[in-house]
Amino acid sequence: MGEKKDKRYKMSEKVRTPLIKAAKKLRSTAVMVSAIDYANETNRAIFDEAGLGLEDIPTIKIFSPDGNSDGFSGKMVKLAEIVEEKVQKYVENHLARLMPLLAPKQKVYKAFKKDKEMPKVVLVLEPKGKGKQRKMAYEAMAALSIHFEGRLKFAYTKHRKVAKAFGGGSLPAVFLVPKGEKFDSNRAYTGTLAYRPLRTWLDQFAPPPPDAPKVIPPVPSIDVIPQITSTGCLKTYCVNRGGVCIISLLPVTSLSKGETGYYLESMRLVRRALADKLGLTQLDSINFIWIDSQAQQSWLEKTLGLSPAEYARTVAIYPKKASIAHYIGKFSPPEISTWISQASRGKAMVEPLPSGIDLMSAPPMVVTDNMETCENLETPLPNRVLPDSFKSRRGSASRSSKTSRKRPTPVGPIVKNKFQRPRSKAGKSYDLSAETFENVLASPSNWIVWFKRGEASAEEEKAWTKAARSLKGMVQFGIVGEKDREALLSTVGIEDHQNAVFRIFPAKPLWKDPLDEDTSKLDESYWSEELSEISEKALMDFALNMLKESVKIPIFPIAEGKQETSLQSFIQIAGLQKPKMVLFPSKDLKEPPYLLKALAIEFGNILDFGYSIASDKQLAMNFQVDKFPSLIIIAPSAAPEGGQGEVKLQAMRYPGHMSFNAVSIFIEQNIRFAPGQGPPSGGPANAKDEL
Repeated sequence: MGEKKDKRYKMSEKVRTPLIKAAKKLRSTAVMVSAIDYANETNRAIFDEAGLGLEDIPTIKIFSPDGNSDGFSGKMVKLAEIVEEKVQKYVENHLARLMPLLAPKQKVYKAFKKDKEMPKVVLVLEPKGKGKQRKMAYEAMAALSIHFEGRLKFAYTKHRKVAKAFGGGSLPAVFLVPKGEKFDSNRAYTGTLAYRPLRTWLDQFAPPPPDAPKVIPPVPSIDVIPQITSTGCLKTYCVNRGGVCIISLLPVTSLSKGETGYYLESMRLVRRALADKLGLTQLDSINFIWIDSQAQQSWLEKTLGLSPAEYARTVAIYPKKASIAHYIGKFSPPEISTWISQASRGKAMVEPLPSGIDLMSAPPMVVTDNMETCENLETPLPNRVLPDSFKSRRGSASRSSKTSRKRPTPVGPIVKNKFQRPRSKAGKSYDLSAETFENVLASPSNWIVWFKRGEASAEEEKAWTKAARSLKGMVQFGIVGEKDREALLSTVGIEDHQNAVFRIFPAKPLWKDPLDEDTSKLDESYWSEELSEISEKALMDFALNMLKESVKIPIFPIAEGKQETSLQSFIQIAGLQKPKMVLFPSKDLKEPPYLLKALAIEFGNILDFGYSIASDKQLAMNFQVDKFPSLIIIAPSAAPEGGQGEVKLQAMRYPGHMSFNAVSIFIEQNIRFAPGQGPPSGGPANAKDEL
């Protein structure tokens, strides 16, 4: 019997790996993947009820929301695929009922508006489009309509008139209308449009399911994020453990009901993602904790130099170095995860803690009987509770140091054969092929591509190279050789032109409208008959004209003394969520220089850009700038109290030469997160934005 039992358990282990893979693949759907251990005697009742015994191990069953179940006997590698098909079929059969399409003058729309039995959730999509985020939001909402069936009412709309009822803002967007209230009393969701964070957010508004367990199981040990309420707790969970401490600062009394849980759940997702990505060894040096920033307001000011704020913040503390790094961006698990990975390797922008502060002897947090104890000493330390499965994953202790230091992938489309930016001042011309042409389509920059026909003269080759070098990367140049011309045009889907050799690919900035994929960069490209002469001057003039006219670039002129364009106004009005890059010129400017325009096209999704319209040395001195022209990146380290007063800033000066490629490399090395845009407005009644 023992041998037979061992054999079955070995079979179970073979099932375990594909089951975990299926769970990963299905984590953005309404599918829950669970395992029940027969060896645990407390589970025997479940097996008895299902009519299963030891001889049936391992058994896989797929349950649908209607209560029906099917046994699975196919190949394990196909498990996720088959479950996905079942989910898709179930959704298709029930979607019209669970998540109807709303349009004016339809009975469904009128009935949905009048319904006051339960809270309503509406997904607002742009009228047209096939973008990835649009698809992800739609699929997430379809899955959520199944998960919350009978507790929340779901619908979606693409109609402008219906969307107008929820106010303006970028799309897609999700709005919740509380039970018994009208559309204009909605609450806007401003987190990541994906299944898991949306589910966590909606949980706070949905009534509990009728079959919910009376006793809620404790949070799994791996998900423990201790609350710090004393200096003893701070030492136990942060200072004495070494590495970096990631602190979530949550203003509990200012947050709506359930929001504290939302933030902590998001950080648990971050921690799990990092455990999977980095492995046990590296994760052990990242300590997650949280502090009620309002209850400990005085302590945070004295110890960490943080001003009061009524919004959630994330900071990284380096106890040994007595320094702090601030995360600046939207509260999104993928983006925070990237920043934390960066911070754990000392790549985040840091500043020293207030002079004289030593976290080992930090001032008391609260007055209690024993300042050196944690609130809950039974809470296990995170590094003691990682399941064995994490140890064998990619990035464990056996991982080489070379691999572990690999930098995170920068924001933007993933390009398989990506060109490296040249480190010289000059630009360059890139040789393009079918394998590398993706660089043109994935880049936000302007591109001029020379599709050669016949042999070019030495003068033409020289003029082309000189123009590319002179533009320093502000407009990109690429060449397709004659032998590759026909095949590449066919592969990419461009119709040849007998009278033109230059194909223009206008800029498509990531900030312009990343959700609008009706017109791709390829669709907007064209053959230029205007650019017929291959001379340095003609190429330069054409390229600079592209920078002038291709897009309306949001670059802010700054002039002290005029409140509407002062530096402080630029920082506050343009939004506190994104860092700012400011140019201090060597002479007065009437418009932004080409360099700043090109940088705004390339990095407008992660930076706001501004320039001093005059060579204002006094203004520059505020940031220790004494050399002109100069570029600095500035960001608020804390919001002013009550929204009034001066903003405390942190600044980083660009130390290199003024060329597009060099500045771009600096930005990519120091700013690796993609801050979100402002939250969608909620409608005529000044909706309350959640998160």
